[in-house]
Amino acid sequence: MADNFWGSNGAAAQQGNEMQSVAVVPNNGYEAPPAYEDHASSSFSPGYVRSNHQHHPNQGYIELQASSGPSSPISSGPSVSFQPVHGHSPGHSESPQRAQRGRPRGRGRGRDRGNGPSNKAITVQGEVVPSSAKKRVSPPPQYKPYFIIACTAADLMFLVWEIIYNGGFVAPKQNPWLGPSSATLLDAGAKYAPLIYAGEWWRFFTPIFLHVGFIHFAMNMLTQLRVGLALERAYGPHRIIPIYMFCGVFGNILSSVMLPAQLQVGASGSLFGFTGVLLADLLQNWSVVQNPGKSLFSLIAGSLFSFILGLILPGVDNFAHLGGLVMGILTGFIFLPSLNPARGKKRGRLFTVLFCFALMFILYLIFLIIFYKRISASEWCSGCRYFSCIKSLPWCAQSTSK
Repeated sequence: MADNFWGSNGAAAQQGNEMQSVAVVPNNGYEAPPAYEDHASSSFSPGYVRSNHQHHPNQGYIELQASSGPSSPISSGPSVSFQPVHGHSPGHSESPQRAQRGRPRGRGRGRDRGNGPSNKAITVQGEVVPSSAKKRVSPPPQYKPYFIIACTAADLMFLVWEIIYNGGFVAPKQNPWLGPSSATLLDAGAKYAPLIYAGEWWRFFTPIFLHVGFIHFAMNMLTQLRVGLALERAYGPHRIIPIYMFCGVFGNILSSVMLPAQLQVGASGSLFGFTGVLLADLLQNWSVVQNPGKSLFSLIAGSLFSFILGLILPGVDNFAHLGGLVMGILTGFIFLPSLNPARGKKRGRLFTVLFCFALMFILYLIFLIIFYKRISASEWCSGCRYFSCIKSLPWCAQSTSK
């Protein structure tokens, strides 16, 4: 995967007959945008820049513009000035008549006393709003990305164990990714349909945390850290963990249905799921995103480029990538909140969640039935074979014949 925010380039090529499927992650060709100023503080948006507006009832949209300066966006707050609500400046002296009358009594007594927020107004870019509105302006929560960090550490630990178990690295002709043999990958838990038929169902899960070699590991972890950390900071582990697992497992299920005889390892199903999550997040918050069309084009173009690589390079599992992408879109609509007030209504949100959850359940059920019934993909999708490495290419013909 390429070194950019939306994804990273991945030219996952594999030579020989040993490793038949290597996970590749999307090259989405999009540079990471700077942190956006959200409300009175700064927050890193996973994928694009949202508008700096906060809606307050009966106040319209109040734009909070951070003051410029050398300080970081997090430390810089909105440029505000305080004025008494009665219209006179704090240093304005009282008139002689008011001084002779003394302090007003009755219901108005104490109305000008103190410096609390009840007698102040805030001027935000020329608009005077009650200070009570300031209490509604709060930055979005930021979470600690424990899951992505722990997952990356586990991936590295398993890869080191693979090399130790294999007794070192194999020759580059057998594994150009600087890793172990295919027999070691099979023992470690690679996806292989005949063994899953035999009862080793856990092979739907274990390939997510395995890699062919250190080059493959570095490519995937580059995207996992860049995109995954930002997503987990923004949305929390309680959303990212199920997204990561649902996408990775469904990618392995689809790969088992379409390419049952090929070994497959890698986290690219989950990482393509992150691309789907970004797409769902973009569509949900289209009206509050700066240049949404450009972001959409970058996502689609990057994904198409990655799938094209799978057509010309051997050992690339496009079906695992496709399964992760589709499941990422669905889980993105399910688990990610909408920042658009018009879409935040309970009924509309509930309908979206239920619809996507039902569709996700149906997809899982259908492809598990197809797999365990051992229905050949050629019986119901004869053209799907062209979605893998093209057989007319000599290096693909040898790879796809297994």
